[in-house]
Amino acid sequence: MVRERPSPWRSNPRRDGPQIARIILVAAVSWQICVLIGATQPPVFAVLVPLVCLRDDAFSVFNLSIARLVGVVAGLLIAIGVLQLLQPDTLAIAVVLALALLAGMVLRVGNVINNQVAISALLVFSSPDASGYAVARLWETGIGTATTLVLAPLLFPANPFMQARAELQDVTRGLVAALRSSTALTGRPGNDAAEQSILLGIIDQLVGLQTTLQLLAKQLAADRKSARWTVLRRSAMHAAADLETTRCLASRLATHLENFAEEVTTFGGHPQFTSDPTLQPAHLARLVEPLQTSLTAALSGQPFMADLNRARTAIEDYRAEDHSSVPSVIRRPLHRMVEDLEQVTHSVPGSSIQLPAG
Repeated sequence: MVRERPSPWRSNPRRDGPQIARIILVAAVSWQICVLIGATQPPVFAVLVPLVCLRDDAFSVFNLSIARLVGVVAGLLIAIGVLQLLQPDTLAIAVVLALALLAGMVLRVGNVINNQVAISALLVFSSPDASGYAVARLWETGIGTATTLVLAPLLFPANPFMQARAELQDVTRGLVAALRSSTALTGRPGNDAAEQSILLGIIDQLVGLQTTLQLLAKQLAADRKSARWTVLRRSAMHAAADLETTRCLASRLATHLENFAEEVTTFGGHPQFTSDPTLQPAHLARLVEPLQTSLTAALSGQPFMADLNRARTAIEDYRAEDHSSVPSVIRRPLHRMVEDLEQVTHSVPGSSIQLPAG
């Protein structure tokens, strides 16, 4: 069976810990600045900015912080204006909410309504001194926004590609497990219900790995954008290109493995499936063992030319033998995996994908 992917809870502290530390640091600095300026009340609103705006994507800090500040100003102006005309009752709440949501449609954050306008406008009703509340809310938010904009590029990220590397490692383990499991079922009667269930499970997990790789492509694009805004990690932009190359290779290998599992499923009931010696696991091991070693090394940035040569020799020996058409069809996806790995050795010096260290 394909091994289950590690629980995400194991990687949460490593992934979220630095983000929590950044939020605490920026919030503390914002609070202290407000105190030094002369805040008479606890400047909670300055702390809310990094809490809401700091995200895994450093570029989003600029979008969200500015959008938050604009939303605060717009919301306060709407609330103060309505309260000049109406008493703070149900009608005033409805009017303020309607105007704030309409303003949020104009002051959008990407494709999403800027709800900060409505939130800021409604919070005015929580204070008996609306004007005093509005002023405090406005300048504290401004201090928090400015502090976040200044410190975020210096604090984020410690390593923007740590999670991407971890996900690629998980994908690699999944691909190796799928290769082993599907190969173990060749040369055996494939019409058994249990074996069919295992093969379908392998295919489903390979589809899941492809989904992970598709999401990873978006993450790498965001990381590439983030790196342009992080003063201490601009060199990390090169890492995005290296990881994207590896991701594309993993996606192609996953496609071939899925095709292999489907062929094993399709031809499991064919007489040649069990009678041809080239489909016996012992014979396939001459190809599969160096192939899985090459796959693991390639997706980990390690040299794999020697193992790939062994896999290529196994293919050449197979083609020189007298065999039927069914094994040729079943084995073709494995041969294509070797061909894809060979293309990498031709295009990248050193016969390995150069993944960034860390």
